[in-house]
Parts: sequence; C-alpha cells; structure tokens
Amino acid sequence: MTEYNARHFYGEKIRSILVDEGFSEVITSSFRKKDSIELQNSLASDKGCLRSHLSSNIREVLDRNMPHADVLGVSQIQVFEIGTVFTKDTDHLVQEHVSLSIGVRMKQQGFVPKDDVRLREVIEKVESECDVSFNASLDHGVLECDFTKVFTALPKPTMYVPHISKPDISYRAYSVYPFVSRDIALWVPEATTQETVETLIRGKAGDLLVRLSLFDEFKKDTRMSYAFRLVFQSFDRTLTDEEVGKIMNSLYTEMQNQGFEVR
Repeated sequence: MTEYNARHFYGEKIRSILVDEGFSEVITSSFRKKDSIELQNSLASDKGCLRSHLSSNIREVLDRNMPHADVLGVSQIQVFEIGTVFTKDTDHLVQEHVSLSIGVRMKQQGFVPKDDVRLREVIEKVESECDVSFNASLDHGVLECDFTKVFTALPKPTMYVPHISKPDISYRAYSVYPFVSRDIALWVPEATTQETVETLIRGKAGDLLVRLSLFDEFKKDTRMSYAFRLVFQSFDRTLTDEEVGKIMNSLYTEMQNQGFEVR
C-alpha cells in the first residue's frame, strides 16, 4: 500500500475534526515584533523576530474577531492553526517544528472558564479519533502542543480518504463598513412559529438586514417569547443610529399590527 506524508495526513485529519466541530482555520504571520529569535534584516518594525509559538497569534485573532461575532452570526469564536514555529537548540542553532494551537472565546470581555471547558471537549474528541495524547496545557482559552511529536509517534498512514466539504457552500465579499446590532423580543401566540416571525422581520427590515438570529425562546401559558438579534450593515456607507432606528420603529409597528407584543 502507498505511504503518505504523516504531517499532511494527520494534519488533514485533525483539520476535518475541528472544522466539523465548528472551528475555523487561520494562518497567521511567522514574524512577530518580539520573540527569542531576532532577524538580522527585519521585514518591518513589527516583524523583527521569528515566532516561537502560535498561542500569542491565536489570542490576537480571538481579540480581533470577538467584536464581530454578531455580524459573523456566531455566539463564540473558535479558531485553530497548524503552523511552523522556530526555537534554538542547546548549540543556539535555529530549529523548526510544527505546532498546533486552538483557541476559544465566548465573551466580549475576555476569558471565562467555559472557554477551557470547550477546549477540553474538543481536544478529547481529537485525541479519541486519532488515538493519541497531545499532552497540551490550557491557558485561558488557548492551548498549544508540539504537533511534530504527535504525528511522528503515530503509525505511518497507508490510506487516505479526503474529507469532502459541503457542496452547497458559497462565498461573497464582505462589507468594510461598520455593522449595527439591535435586539427585539416578542410575545406571540403559542402556535406562531419562529420561522413565521423571522419571515415577517426580514420582510419589514429590508436589504440592510444582513444577519438575523434567535438567541432566546421560552413558553409561558399560551404564549411564546422569541428574542432575536438583528445585524444591519451597508456595502456602500456607514449606517447611522437614526437610520437603523427608523427601521426598528417600523418593525415594532408591524409586529404590533400582527397582534404581537413587543417586550
């Protein structure tokens, strides 16, 4: 049977598991402003060193992306990177190896214990499906391990079945203008479905509504309570509070006309 490159094989296997778990792969710069290995000829003032780990880059990715969770339509940021890092051996020679880092951020204000709980869940799943132990330590929502040691300890792969992504995925350009988030909570008759309310909201909110997500629901007596987060964004200008306020006011009126109670 044909043998395959262990790094590529197990890298793809881990990527498939993490993507199926809702993680996004990122590729960050190999250069940093400060680290243990300095370049003689730096590329820029903030790129004078080679990175010795991935975790700092992953934390920066979490910091930059968490404020955009609403427009991304996610409740948390989950990312990973498999990349080369650089260290010095006892003879001060530069060595490189592959590292795996995974990060989770659930709250805007920063680390919460649930971040580490989620990381433990996903790393246990990866270890179980790959039959390996990463011996990775968690540090406030981020973990990192020496991936080179992991895949070299595993059997040489002799068969590879590629992971096929969903065929209906499509891509489009994103807006460079700021988004505006608003919430609306409604009491509706028990028989009124979430889909019915969403259709009404989309129809009234117009083309500036780029994301609509349900974040709370519960039943009381003969009524249902639905709470939605609406994200507005333009592709050609910065929206004003007044502009979004008019849309929301018309939306409140429409919901009341439908016999719903705006909470």
